Amino acid sequence: MEIVKDGQRVEPGQLGEIVITDLRNYGMPFIRSRTGDMGTYSQHLCECGSPFPLLKELVGRSSNLVYRPDGSVVPGLMLTDLFMDLPSIRFAQFVQENVKQLDVLLVVTEAFSEQVQTEVVRQAREIMGNEIEVRIKLVDDISRNPRSGKIEEFICKVDPRKALDSLETEA
Repeated sequence: MEIVKDGQRVEPGQLGEIVITDLRNYGMPFIRSRTGDMGTYSQHLCECGSPFPLLKELVGRSSNLVYRPDGSVVPGLMLTDLFMDLPSIRFAQFVQENVKQLDVLLVVTEAFSEQVQTEVVRQAREIMGNEIEVRIKLVDDISRNPRSGKIEEFICKVDPRKALDSLETEA
């Protein structure tokens, strides 16, 4: 296992993509196979005495991450439980086109109000930070994934490499 950015191994504590090499599969070995998962190395070695790097943090799949304006990463699953206490919201979907804004698509009931909309923005900013622009879009329906038939609760269209670059630029 390696954690890399732009094909180069990252330093401990630095976020990168997890790639694996599996030479035990004699039919088709995997060499530096990209998993789509993001993580960081620990600065410490394993207590068992293994000389190999220790995974400190598994952040999540790169396709399941959303990015704050400062470049830091939030697992999209943190957004899925928002609005559970707001009965006037039937379905929600979060769409991120860039690190500066987050679109929140909502299917709502007649009880939805400006006060509820303000609460939606507050809850989203609680996780994403106050710097992000939260745009509410009321929709009649949220399309389902054609393969699974499920509603994709978050869609991130941000290029992870660019988001990681902005994180390093801030540091």
